[in-house]
Amino acid sequence: MESEEELNILKCRMNSDNSILTTVLEKDIKFFETKNFKEIEGLSKKNIGHSISVFPIHRSNIIIILGAKSNPRFPENTVHLFDLEKQESIGSINIKEDPFQKDDILTEIFLANTYLFVVSRYKIYMFDLMTLEHEFTFEDVYGLEGGVSLSYSGHRIVLAYISNTNNSIVKINKIKIIKNGLEYSQRFLPTNFQKVQYIKISSNYKYLAVADSTGEKINVYSLSSYKIKKCLWRGSGNVKIISIFFDSDNNYIGLYSSQKTLHIYPISDLNTRRRQNFGGRRSNRPSISLNDKNKDIINEEDEEQMMAIKGKKKGNYGGFIKNMKKKLGNKYMESFARYKDDKVLFRDIVLMFFNEKNDVVIIDNTGTVLLVKFNKKSGGPCWLLENKKLDCNT
Repeated sequence: MESEEELNILKCRMNSDNSILTTVLEKDIKFFETKNFKEIEGLSKKNIGHSISVFPIHRSNIIIILGAKSNPRFPENTVHLFDLEKQESIGSINIKEDPFQKDDILTEIFLANTYLFVVSRYKIYMFDLMTLEHEFTFEDVYGLEGGVSLSYSGHRIVLAYISNTNNSIVKINKIKIIKNGLEYSQRFLPTNFQKVQYIKISSNYKYLAVADSTGEKINVYSLSSYKIKKCLWRGSGNVKIISIFFDSDNNYIGLYSSQKTLHIYPISDLNTRRRQNFGGRRSNRPSISLNDKNKDIINEEDEEQMMAIKGKKKGNYGGFIKNMKKKLGNKYMESFARYKDDKVLFRDIVLMFFNEKNDVVIIDNTGTVLLVKFNKKSGGPCWLLENKKLDCNT
């Protein structure tokens, strides 16, 4: 039986393997299984005090707590490893010990392999979780919401963040864990946007989504070639991007904005039309050039098609390929599927993700869970499949 307990969730996130849902409340923390949204017995704790973020370590009873200003037990600008069984702190990090700007404050924590990333407004601190020793500091970070994204698999970590001094540039850092230490490499990714407001890396660091300051356009880059895979068009209007999320197989990307509308785009189906018109009228919006200084930037799909044609016949097809670039490339694709529910207008969304069936799960700050389904083949309007509450133990 579902509990009628009304939650006030300040932050909601999943752990590294997406099996545990962590909810940060005003003074408590609660953990739920993502498969059935039931509270995990024995793991949730009461009266732990307000915290900015909490992260459970996979297959252990240890959680990582990012302290808050109002919490005397876990104060601001500190990170603590807390043993749930022993109910005691087993290690802590005080970021104030490092060079720290007066107006700086810690905003988020990420765990990748055995390395802990602590995000502040201007920097990202990397620590070895086993020793709590400081490994590296990433500078020039726009560490506010949507400015930092991380993905990892095995011994490779990819960390991306918006440049604080130039918001049109995204810095991509690839970290390889080797026997004798770590290997770092950084790449600057200039975008064709005046300013970037939100970035997101897909699972296994395959793609990077970059949204412009207006929320109208999103470029999806391949992290192997650093070329644009898809150019997405959300629609007109100056809006804030609340969430960008990929499915586990990198077939779909979801986008949710302050207009309370969910947009879904396919990023792997070559047969899907580039533009969908839900308004019933023909769009007269012109094609958009990705970069006026570089006319050769094209989508990966178009490049693959051109290479296939080039390999079929011998000869000089430079002019033909150039015309194909002009015809196929540099166009923004409108959303494949959309969902809008007037009831969502009264909710504060705290988490969105694709489940194993590629249905969209929406969780609001009261603990309401919406399960939204869409047609994987033809797209179109989405529909509400289920509306339930997070099941709390009573």
